[in-house]
Amino acid sequence: MLAVLSSPRSIGIPTHSFTTSDRGTYNISSVKSILVDPKYAGSRDTTGETLIPPNLREFAGTFAADLHEALGIKVTVSVAYTPQPDSIFLSIDDRPLYKYASGEASAEGYTFEVTNSGVAVHGASSLGVWWATRSLLQQSIISQGAIPLGRAIDVPGWKTRGMMLDAGRHYYPPEVC
Repeated sequence: MLAVLSSPRSIGIPTHSFTTSDRGTYNISSVKSILVDPKYAGSRDTTGETLIPPNLREFAGTFAADLHEALGIKVTVSVAYTPQPDSIFLSIDDRPLYKYASGEASAEGYTFEVTNSGVAVHGASSLGVWWATRSLLQQSIISQGAIPLGRAIDVPGWKTRGMMLDAGRHYYPPEVC
């Protein structure tokens, strides 16, 4: 029986819902490749404000360069229909899981799952996958490469983000921030 611990927030930036298992960690330095789901490799998010947004394959190349620069990990980028051992698999989730606080669908949401054989990322769009790679980099740095096994689901609360919320005129519970 797998025991699951749930924490409302993982330690790190950004804070997001992360459910961990008690079975250990995955060392990000074990990653040998980034695999892009060929079904979505050319997918671009056209719902945002970016004039010429990168596609999923282009985001994967940037992520590979960032892994090398930030953590010294050299990986290849290729396509595959399913996750493989010691890989980070990038795909797009067809299910509309991700919504802003207003209830409107968000292209920026994502889910990533860390197992003892690698990481699988599913975004609402290629932009959602991009934000997941940012969280993976941050968590890898904070945890010194040992990412807890588990699953994170994250979506921004607001379509347009800024520096402050006007808490003087409207109360915002801690979960919103």
